[in-house]
Amino acid sequence: MAIPVRDAYEHLKFISGAASAEEADALTKATSPSLPFGADFCGLTWVDGNVTELEYKVGGSGGTTVATISFGYTDGNVTSITKS
Repeated sequence: MAIPVRDAYEHLKFISGAASAEEADALTKATSPSLPFGADFCGLTWVDGNVTELEYKVGGSGGTTVATISFGYTDGNVTSITKS
């Protein structure tokens, strides 16, 4: 079952603590200690208006990557979410 893009954005807002997908995208330094994986930074990658990757790091934007979440899309719907 595919997840609508709207639901993926709601997930992004939830895990980032942002009020909107745009605000989540604007985050460059986490202000909340509740980011997953012990991270203090979450960077977003956008392709064609869709978030395709979340990269969690310790030590800020230039720090060490502790986890990456990748979103796969088919016809504008999220069809897979993978953690590496």
